[in-house]
Amino acid sequence: MIRKPTFRSLRQSRFLLLLIALVLLLLVSPFLGDSLIHEAYFVLLSALVMLSAVRIASENRVQQIVALVLAVPWLAMSLWGLFQEHTNLTIAASLLFAVFGVYVLGLVLGRIISAPEVDFDIILGAVAAYLLIAIIWTTTYIIIYNFDPQAFALIEGETRPLFHQFLYFSLTTLTTLGYGDITPVHPFAQVWATLEAVVGTLYMALLVARLVGMYHSQKPRAR
Repeated sequence: MIRKPTFRSLRQSRFLLLLIALVLLLLVSPFLGDSLIHEAYFVLLSALVMLSAVRIASENRVQQIVALVLAVPWLAMSLWGLFQEHTNLTIAASLLFAVFGVYVLGLVLGRIISAPEVDFDIILGAVAAYLLIAIIWTTTYIIIYNFDPQAFALIEGETRPLFHQFLYFSLTTLTTLGYGDITPVHPFAQVWATLEAVVGTLYMALLVARLVGMYHSQKPRAR
């Protein structure tokens, strides 16, 4: 049986802060425009995601150093990008954020797989990993768009998509919902979006199988 969360367990949770940061990024990003102050808020929220992710790696010094090596240059590029808009700078910052996201995703999944039992913290980590997949793909869509602005057919009337629009597209693709109001046009973008749908489906199937297996292995055997 999964132990009920307590205040102490929530305070010691490795994944709670990451999950809160990811949810805040999801919920707040639609209200952020392309003004300087809005972009600064977005950088702050993204930095919160990175800070909470560094905490996950805090037990291992090497992992923490790797996380900081990826996070610090991203922060410098993002702050520079607030005052000087440049496509190459956007691509470089997005690429660093995507690599950082993949690295953190690996850490989270590693802890879920190696966990001896299912507890509330593992559930939080599983949810955080799912949202992290969506944000990683969002970042890659931004990179593709910066390389080729014609790679996506956007919502009618939109000329320059913001982060939340690609996040919306990423989440609808990951969940295989697919409203079709934003569609990939370039062949690579089409294959990449399809791959996200495959990853989302496999993640849910493998995660449920893993958690159910862990749950049954920790159930007391009848005498």
